[in-house]
Amino acid sequence: EMCSVRRADYYSSCDSMVERRADWMRAVPDDTPLGRMTIPGTHDSCAMYGGHLVSCQSLSLRDQLEAGIRFLDIRLRAAYDRLDVHHGIVYQYLSFDDVMSEVGEFLRRQPTEAVVMRIKEEQPPVGTSWYSHVMHEGLCASLAHEEKLCCAARPPGLSFAHLVQEGICASLLPLEDASACTPLGALRGKLLVLPNYKARPWPGGALDYSALRCQDDYHVPTVFHIYSRKIPAIVAALEEARTSDALWLHHLSGSSAGCYPYTCARFTNACGIEEVRKPARCGYGIIAADYPG
Repeated sequence: EMCSVRRADYYSSCDSMVERRADWMRAVPDDTPLGRMTIPGTHDSCAMYGGHLVSCQSLSLRDQLEAGIRFLDIRLRAAYDRLDVHHGIVYQYLSFDDVMSEVGEFLRRQPTEAVVMRIKEEQPPVGTSWYSHVMHEGLCASLAHEEKLCCAARPPGLSFAHLVQEGICASLLPLEDASACTPLGALRGKLLVLPNYKARPWPGGALDYSALRCQDDYHVPTVFHIYSRKIPAIVAALEEARTSDALWLHHLSGSSAGCYPYTCARFTNACGIEEVRKPARCGYGIIAADYPG
């Protein structure tokens, strides 16, 4: 597919930003609860390689953050004592260290902003027994000059959760566990982690991914199911979120061999934006899209 920008559809497959909105949270009052915000995000945020069925984004992480994206969906696979970014079986030519470096640098440049990150184990580990062991190490080691959560020598065989914890810098995390009621002021300059894995411990200040209300009807068998299945699911969830104090995650994305991610996004992105423009008592939560424009 050639690069295209469809402003009316809020869709872009180009590798450059349509608009730069690096500090939009600056205008949001400090006392705004997380659950009453509407937060733009990306689904499978690093999926740029692997062909039409696998690719979900055209912008790098840096450009996504500079464009205003504040929710990142990071899928990892433990491979030989490191954490690699994957979409399914397809390696995305990034490590977890790369991801953390970009996020950390962005938050240092833009201290008024906050980033929410889902972390999910995408594939079984290769060459290592414990995904959590690698994740824990990757989070702490990513920003060597920052204060670390766990810098002591680690025993062999730590779990996936310990590896996550070692990879995240303590200075990037909220001081207390977050919830839908946590005010933005407590999250500025911070990374809020949504662990989507069972192993413990979790990084400090984390919010359990399973605590979110989630619409993720991702299987769209054919293009005809965009209107018969996916869009009704999007609309129903957004209507419920309109009067809810819970923190929601709405996936506008969908795909299958009969409906590629970019095809679905051309229709669902516009639907999602039209809905969130309607008056609401509360914010809509996180809106995660493929190829946002």
